[in-house]
Amino acid sequence: MCYLICIAVVLCLATLTYDMAYKSYIRTVNEKIENICDALVAKYPELDAADIMAVLSADKTVDRHFLERYGIDPNEEPAIAVLESYRWRYMLLLAVIIIGGLAVPVIMSLYIKTHTRRKIADITQDIRRINAGDYSLDIGNDTEDELSALQNEIYKTMVTLREAGENANNDKLILKDALSDISHQLKTPITSLSIALDNLSMCKEDALLREKLIKNARRDVIKISSLVQLILKMSKLEAGTEKMIKQEVSLRMIVSEAVERVEALADLKNIAIEISGRDGMFSCDPFWQAEALVNIIKNAVEHAASDVHIFLESNDVYTAVSVINDGEPMDEEDMRHAFERFYKGKNSSRDSVGVGLALSKTIVEQDGGYISVDTDIGKTRFVIKYL
Repeated sequence: MCYLICIAVVLCLATLTYDMAYKSYIRTVNEKIENICDALVAKYPELDAADIMAVLSADKTVDRHFLERYGIDPNEEPAIAVLESYRWRYMLLLAVIIIGGLAVPVIMSLYIKTHTRRKIADITQDIRRINAGDYSLDIGNDTEDELSALQNEIYKTMVTLREAGENANNDKLILKDALSDISHQLKTPITSLSIALDNLSMCKEDALLREKLIKNARRDVIKISSLVQLILKMSKLEAGTEKMIKQEVSLRMIVSEAVERVEALADLKNIAIEISGRDGMFSCDPFWQAEALVNIIKNAVEHAASDVHIFLESNDVYTAVSVINDGEPMDEEDMRHAFERFYKGKNSSRDSVGVGLALSKTIVEQDGGYISVDTDIGKTRFVIKYL
């Protein structure tokens, strides 16, 4: 494209130069003719100006050898000497314009090739650094040519790869810690189960002892199964393989379903559960939110002295549910770590594995809500809000 533009410019300049040369030539010739005419009229007053103009305008030459008698070749040189200088002057100017015009695309081509090679070399070096794991690139480029756009896209890809690498490293550390915690949590019940089975194999006659060992083994199996199920649920949510299916539901309906799943434990511990407040409709995944509330209410029942109060709240800004138990309030340290995986508070039960509250937090946040814990008038209160 640039070559065509340069050629067009050269042609325009050449045309303008020719036009200027032609006009200057005509002007010079006319001036000389005027001088000749003035000299003839001055020397020969009887000459008529019309006759002179008729001679100048005639197509035929009366004496074709007139100029030759004065040493002038009419085919090679002008009769007026000054016109020769005009000829060479404009030929030189035209040559400069043509050569300069043809040189411009050549220079531009060399510049573009050099710039392109340098740019490609820079991009190649950047790609090699990225492949080597070096993401410390600083590609600040305000130009808008194609290679600069490509370099900027490579920079964006590099940023994405760097973030993915950092996230992968963080995920590895989290996985390492999680596996360590899981191993620790499983170690105790598995050891206990192994001991119980060994004792069972040796205890063949004492029926009461065998029954006790079987009961303990069953308890350990249930604990391991519960822990594995909770971890699988949490892993699915964190990995994004379990999608939330939202729909408009009643807050009281979800709370009532969660309470039904905890009633057996509440009856066993003689804990009353009361629901009050204003019901409301909101958008969530009812299955998973009921799962989150089950863990919160179960925790409240386990730490309550006599009752658990569930208060519903709904307005134009948010929908919330508060779960309050009248047991010994949670201390500040336990509140800071309450939603951490495998954390067990000071007043946790023996069978607690420290996953339930962490799972609830993951579920609530996946559904666009948030969860918190505090103490209210000497009571522990969990609050879940959905905006």
